[in-house]
Amino acid sequence: MADCEKCPDQTGCQEGDCCCPCHEPKPKRPILVRSLISGTGTVFLTLKLFHVIAWSWWWVLSPFLFGVGISLLLGVVIGIDAVRAKKAREQDSEKGPE
Repeated sequence: MADCEKCPDQTGCQEGDCCCPCHEPKPKRPILVRSLISGTGTVFLTLKLFHVIAWSWWWVLSPFLFGVGISLLLGVVIGIDAVRAKKAREQDSEKGPE
């Protein structure tokens, strides 16, 4: 039994049968992907700096640039969605109640 200040009854709980948020399983996949990307990038960078590989800097930095590219793409998609939602709200407000 683990002491948990967030448990509703303040007495603690078992991790398997608790409804409090402190014992919810955390997602492991995004952390694994981020670790794999940054680890690969670090290995590539180290190998390039020690002249073990003769790759272009674009290939060496590609794991880091991949993350930046995904973030930019996600930002553009969210921005387009926000503009569409704003236009839809403006059109609805122009129509007025029917």
